[in-house]
Amino acid sequence: MGNFIRVIKQTKDGKVFVGTNSGLSILDNNEIRNYPLKNKFGVTQIYSIMESDSGEVYLGTQTGLVILKNEIVIKEEESEKIGTEMMKNLVVKVFIHYQKQKTVQ
Repeated sequence: MGNFIRVIKQTKDGKVFVGTNSGLSILDNNEIRNYPLKNKFGVTQIYSIMESDSGEVYLGTQTGLVILKNEIVIKEEESEKIGTEMMKNLVVKVFIHYQKQKTVQ
């Protein structure tokens, strides 16, 4: 995948998610799967990765948020390009918001 690793996260099921400057790589049982995530702005750079209690993986990108379930995109929220630090903070806030919603239900 990309030649610049921005973030690494191991999920509860043992998979290793690697966010790069050109998408996402997943290491699982000695196999590497590359996902060159693209949006209307071009290749999606991954800046942060978080996992919910129910197994969704939240990816903070330079253009918004991507939520994966079983390695499939279930939700995408895009905005104009925003700063890296702002995106990391936004992902944490959205993650906490979704967790609170699930707790209430």
